[in-house]
Amino acid sequence: MADFFGVANELFANETEWCNETTSQEQCIAHGNGGALGTGNTPCHRAGKWALCNICQLPDATYYPKTKFSSFWDTLFGHTPTGHAVDASPTGFALTFIKFNHILPFITGFVLMWMISYKLETLQSRIGNNGVFYLNLAIVFWSISDMCEFANHELLLDWNMCYDTSSNVTFLFFYIFNGGGNALLALGLRKKGTSFFRKLTFSLDGLNLVFDWLLIIVMILVPISWYNPHGWKFPFRYFNGNRLNQYKGRSVAGTAFIYISSLSAFAVVGRIWINLGPTPKVYGKYLFLSIVAAFFPLVGVAIDVVMVKSPYQWWHGLLAMAFGLSQIFVTLCVFLAVPAKTPAAPIGEREHLIKGGV
Repeated sequence: MADFFGVANELFANETEWCNETTSQEQCIAHGNGGALGTGNTPCHRAGKWALCNICQLPDATYYPKTKFSSFWDTLFGHTPTGHAVDASPTGFALTFIKFNHILPFITGFVLMWMISYKLETLQSRIGNNGVFYLNLAIVFWSISDMCEFANHELLLDWNMCYDTSSNVTFLFFYIFNGGGNALLALGLRKKGTSFFRKLTFSLDGLNLVFDWLLIIVMILVPISWYNPHGWKFPFRYFNGNRLNQYKGRSVAGTAFIYISSLSAFAVVGRIWINLGPTPKVYGKYLFLSIVAAFFPLVGVAIDVVMVKSPYQWWHGLLAMAFGLSQIFVTLCVFLAVPAKTPAAPIGEREHLIKGGV
């Protein structure tokens, strides 16, 4: 183990030479080219100044036995698994499918923004003007993060799900704006009039206050953890920081991003269900929609685990789709939101026509 740390330190001192066809998995991980999951395999190659390592644990080609439908699916998706360490970049329908689902969050964001405008008075009565502002800002954050993700794949990674780099700062922007969007969604769904600065009590309100500040603190830590110029171990040792990555870089920032998404999901479920509804007519469906809307980004994390163990590039399209579908379900929750109070009836309908009448 001591020798391994020595190799890692030597590699950090010589950034221009470590990436080549013989680079080991440990060397890729030491340089942070493994994302938040800490994987990273050979071969390693360069795209301009960026080192790209493979993060896919691809099985042998015989792992997927041929069937009578195999040629049809391979033709449709324009891809035949080879079983090699890094499969070819997607083409044909698979590439179109992946690109469309990376554009999808732009479309769903527009629909969600329209629905917020359509239900503006209802939302103001439930979550207030600040809540509406946070929801719209969340959409802006999601759109920026999607733009970063699209640009990264188009300009650098060739839409290949197996390529990975830690030095490309667009990954940092994705973590900041996607995680920030999830956090803003949770913060925007708080009950109208809720303050960030209030007395901490041992109650559900106190738990919500702690949740709010945890989201804010972790959001601030994302860019700090990427650079961490002073090499602080705390709190980054709890964000996948270690001696190999020097407690900084993409693997640390990516782990903080996962924490934000997870914390946000738990907060969003209760806040959608309680602060936007429900009513007896939508009780069951509202609870279901709130759960689906909150946890669909975490479905993307599950898809990512499967994706890096599969030779099929179209899994990348499903990963992008998960984020777009999350916004669709949030849109449905906003559509079903009900006013906090029933509007008062006109004065003439509340009083008797004849004074003193029965």
